[in-house]
Amino acid sequence: MPNGMSTYMGVTIHYEGHLTNEAAYNDLLGLVSSIAEAKGWQTEAIASEKVTLLRVRDEKNWNYTGPVKGVAVLLHDDCDPVRFEFDKDLYVQEFTKPQFAGSEYHLKVIDLLRTVQPVFRDL
Repeated sequence: MPNGMSTYMGVTIHYEGHLTNEAAYNDLLGLVSSIAEAKGWQTEAIASEKVTLLRVRDEKNWNYTGPVKGVAVLLHDDCDPVRFEFDKDLYVQEFTKPQFAGSEYHLKVIDLLRTVQPVFRDL
C-alpha cells in the first residue's frame, strides 16, 4: 500500500423501519431501556421540535424536517450510537459505524436490531 493508506475496511450498518402506533413506540422505548440496563449501555433521549433528518430513498435525497423523538443507545465509546430517531410518522432511517469498537460490537448492534424488530411493522 502507498504511504499513509490503510488496508482497514470500514463497516456501516444501515437500518430503517416504521412503527405502527404510539403503543409500539412506547414498547420500543421500554425494550431498549431494559436491554441497555442489562448490558450496561448508556441511553440518551431524543426530542426536538424541529430537526432536518438527511434521508435517501431510491438513491435520491428525501429529507425530513419536523419534530423528532426517540432514543440513542451508546454501546461503546468507539462505536457510533444506535439511534432510534423517529419522525412524526414514526419512521426511522439511520446508520451506525461500529468498526472501531471491534467485530463483537458489530454483532451486538445486529443483535439489538433483531431484538427490537418485532415491535416494528417493518425493520
